[in-house]
Amino acid sequence: MTSGLVESVFKRYDIPAQLDTRAELSVFPLMSLIFAAFDTVRGGYAYADMFRYLKTGLAGLTIHQTDALERYCYAWNIQGGAWRRPFSLHPDGYNAVFTRRSKAMLRLVNRWREKVIAPLADFEKAMGRGGAGNISRAVYGLLMRLRVPEQLLSIAGEMTPASEQLYRQVWDAAVDLFDDMADMADPNVTPERYAELLRLAAAQIKLGAIPATRDQVLVSEVERVAGASVKCAFVAGFNDGNFPAAPANSALLTDIERCKLEAADLPLSPTAEAAWPEERYLAYNALTAATERLYVTMPRRSLSGEDVRSSVFLPHLTALMPFNKIEDAAAILLKEGPASSAKAVDLLLSGGNVKNYAGRPELFRAQSLKEAVRAAGQKKPIANAAKLYAGRGGLSATSGERFARCSFSYFCQYGLRLQPTKRNEFDAMQTGTFIHYVLERFFARVPADERFGLTQEKATRILDGIIEEYIKDFLPDERERSARMQYLFSRLSRIVHSYMTILLDELKNSEFVPLDFELEVGRDIPALVYGEGENKIVVRGKIDRVDGLKKDGQTYLRILDYKTGMKELSYSELYQGIGLQMFLYLAAVLAGGRERYGEKLFPAGVVYAPVRLDTVTLENRQASDDEVRQARMAKVKKNGLLLEDEEVLRAMDRSGKFLTLPIETDKDGGIQRRGTSVTSMERLGMLSQYAGRVLNEAAGKIASGCVEVNPLTSHVEKKPDACKYCDMRPVCRYEGEGRTMPRLAEEDFWRAIGGDKVGEDTVYSGAEGSNRD
Repeated sequence: MTSGLVESVFKRYDIPAQLDTRAELSVFPLMSLIFAAFDTVRGGYAYADMFRYLKTGLAGLTIHQTDALERYCYAWNIQGGAWRRPFSLHPDGYNAVFTRRSKAMLRLVNRWREKVIAPLADFEKAMGRGGAGNISRAVYGLLMRLRVPEQLLSIAGEMTPASEQLYRQVWDAAVDLFDDMADMADPNVTPERYAELLRLAAAQIKLGAIPATRDQVLVSEVERVAGASVKCAFVAGFNDGNFPAAPANSALLTDIERCKLEAADLPLSPTAEAAWPEERYLAYNALTAATERLYVTMPRRSLSGEDVRSSVFLPHLTALMPFNKIEDAAAILLKEGPASSAKAVDLLLSGGNVKNYAGRPELFRAQSLKEAVRAAGQKKPIANAAKLYAGRGGLSATSGERFARCSFSYFCQYGLRLQPTKRNEFDAMQTGTFIHYVLERFFARVPADERFGLTQEKATRILDGIIEEYIKDFLPDERERSARMQYLFSRLSRIVHSYMTILLDELKNSEFVPLDFELEVGRDIPALVYGEGENKIVVRGKIDRVDGLKKDGQTYLRILDYKTGMKELSYSELYQGIGLQMFLYLAAVLAGGRERYGEKLFPAGVVYAPVRLDTVTLENRQASDDEVRQARMAKVKKNGLLLEDEEVLRAMDRSGKFLTLPIETDKDGGIQRRGTSVTSMERLGMLSQYAGRVLNEAAGKIASGCVEVNPLTSHVEKKPDACKYCDMRPVCRYEGEGRTMPRLAEEDFWRAIGGDKVGEDTVYSGAEGSNRD
């Protein structure tokens, strides 16, 4: 009998129950606390040991405090010596700025840390003296420090009288055990050996409670049932393997060999044949325990999902009781409805009747999830989308792209607001934030008129100072900087220094000058808004850099997005609604930037600027510094879409070499159309309008309840791209092929967004889904 499962089920239905079993002392929370305390101090305060200790509920923290502390420690991988020092890392992860709320949270976490570590440190010191008596006193001192007797009394007071009696037995038995260990164990025993002996001794002590009242359900094993002892009996698990019990599996001796040994006066455990009469008696005793009503239940499947057979005694039972009634237990529950709100959620997800609980708030998210799973499988919309997305503040460019990749993933993140638990690691996203931080502050400290004469030495000093400021602001604890972190920042420093050299050379040859860094759309300039009401689309976000060119009373604006990886402009992705964010930002700057940049604003394009330090291979070992520099610049060649205006393009690089821009020239220095990523001003405007239409269309589908599992598959990779790094993959567990992205050439794309349909010749052979719809 699984006592934990039985207790949880009866508790869920608010039915008082008493388990007529005897449990080992070692399974109770008190002993779990002691064993975990030994493991924690002996294991160097490892994460798993520490939280096994805290989750006993007796270590001095509440459940909510333990959960909050665990989230912090899991995120920052806190263990070992880090527990002995005040925590200083931000509760919200890298690059988060300390606010009043986050500072208060950090103080709370440190208060809990001190409350946890102080008793353990004293326990470690006391038991370090060795000897059975000293260690027993150390254990008892830890329990007194944690006020465990009072906690056990408080817990017992909330239980049934029988459980209260049992918990009092636990404390008395544990104290007696410590006394016995002090008297009987080796006086010079080590803490490791003491803990081992304590586990063995606790496993030999069996505790049980006498039922204190008859007004409850008595749950007992079949061997402990007395015949005709209750008015109503439920015989559970009336399946083959329980009635009769499966014979013990012995790989050493067969039943025939056992019989031969028994004939030689060497009896072992009973054979299957010898155990059969006893099994029949136990079944008879259980079935005759009731004087008025008898219920016999049997599952169709095991907990592992395998089919199970009913007991071989069932035909005999039905023959003896011809007027018995056989019903499906699930049907009874569905008809009668749940007994509690918690059970209502379970029944809801399994198809139960919960109409009497329809107004309960705890059912709404479960109802939404159930309906979404059903709708996703049938490719139908959910009905309560408007209520589910209420208050989300409209669709943004980022969330719109998430919807374009997979509508079910969007539903999980923005509808159900599911958030995965992650460790705070200095990954690609944090690296990008670090680079943005350094570049923004560098140009803020170096005025435009000083950039051209800036020496390499001075630039290096400024960059090194900014990097140290970043470490001080976001990694204040020097001891948290492991060897790996120190190497990482050393490498990032080289990348930033190398890129800054290239960037300063580029700016010296450009008539475009940086106007803004980290420009926030929605704060520094007005947000771009499409539509109104709950279905409005609000374009907000940060633009890494805005460059401008003053020409004939007009200002041409170019926006840059720094990328630590590879980013190429893909017309196929743009058509699907992916990668439109920068073009929406460009539209926002043109629409809302007049007060900041001038009245006559025109688009110069969008540029993705790689910030990397790639290895350069040159055949000529005697290459000059200028040749090495040009080779490095070629490695960081930008991608994007620029305005097809030769004067504007040449203003971006007065040298005419275009080493870092997506522009190709012929041998005479003329700009070639082939290989150059340019387009007309009309088409740039058309693209901005198309981006707005895509977001409007997405907002309409979201409002109508679209939650289909439809990950977008690249025409390059066979596996769905949207699933590759999706945090919601454990929720949907999708294993299908996904939608296939059409492969669009440039002119096909412009025709498509201008109103023409995508032709079949633009799609890879065998691809599914020839257009975005």
